Amino acid sequence: MTTLNGKVLHEALLLWCMTHDPSDRFRGILISMFEELGYEDAAKRL
Repeated sequence: MTTLNGKVLHEALLLWCMTHDPSDRFRGILISMFEELGYEDAAKRL
């Protein structure tokens, strides 16, 4: 698992994405994408 400053990289990417578009619609797209990629744990943190 890749980490960035002790934080799981995919979680950091999720948070970064949400800073650029915090809308509910975009959040839903991100959750769907991360679930499809197998990152259900990260998706649940959104």
